[in-house]
Amino acid sequence: MSDKFKYADEKDRSYGLTGMAVTMAVWSDNDNILEIDLDRADEPVSFTPDFYFSGNPSCSAKDVWSMMAKHFQLAMGMAMGNLLCRRLVAQNMMPDDDEADALRIAAEQEGMDVCGLEKDEVDALWSKSYRTLVRVFGHDGVGIIADRFATELQSRRRLCREDISDLLVELGRL
Repeated sequence: MSDKFKYADEKDRSYGLTGMAVTMAVWSDNDNILEIDLDRADEPVSFTPDFYFSGNPSCSAKDVWSMMAKHFQLAMGMAMGNLLCRRLVAQNMMPDDDEADALRIAAEQEGMDVCGLEKDEVDALWSKSYRTLVRVFGHDGVGIIADRFATELQSRRRLCREDISDLLVELGRL
């Protein structure tokens, strides 16, 4: 991934991880994040075991593809949420076109490689998801919740599933 997505500092990282958690909470019926650890460099977000698809011979090819497509959309959304929370909430500005384009290109490649989607199919998913998440992270109430979450993450260093749910429960009221 491009250097333009590297975190500037710990605050920037905490807002990026916050954006991923907010996206999961907004898009997912259940909370699949097990914990977020600000100090874990390689994979700061851990997911519950049922989040991962381990394969099952009794699943049809269509069901397998549907699960892969759903995970692709969630991963793409979390990457968008990471960037949008860092820019819209923490810096009160839109991501620049180069950042958005680099993220879209990475999503296109992933969608084609992992799900066998065509470029125009990924672009349609991207556009709809990006517009939706711009509205989400541009909402004042979401900004307040995200600020509180990022501050708690920086203070505690690690948030477990219950902490994450408690900090994001107000999203359901917006």
